[in-house]
Amino acid sequence: MFNAEIQKESIVELKNEARPRGEFSYTTKRLGEKITYEGEFKIIDRPRILEFTWNEGRAGVALNTIRVLFEGAAQNTKLKISLVLDHSEEINADNIKSLWSQRTKALSTLLSK
Repeated sequence: MFNAEIQKESIVELKNEARPRGEFSYTTKRLGEKITYEGEFKIIDRPRILEFTWNEGRAGVALNTIRVLFEGAAQNTKLKISLVLDHSEEINADNIKSLWSQRTKALSTLLSK
């Protein structure tokens, strides 16, 4: 999901408390720069809903909310991702949506193997 084909980055560190109000952070390396993303799990309703906050972990970068709905479909699972972006991120909305779309396609490819 986070690789050179999508955004020329790799994950170099990951911390994850997968529970409601649990925090997570991961650090990527992109073009020689380390970027830390962080957030908090708001809803974990297995196997239907995952909702979490997410931001780049830098001062002045907005906090966004990601909601993932999982729907069973025959032998597959459909994902529906909703993004609630801070108003300051509106200028980047198309790029953010595109990256999440690419990441879910990459995840689908990995899970189909």
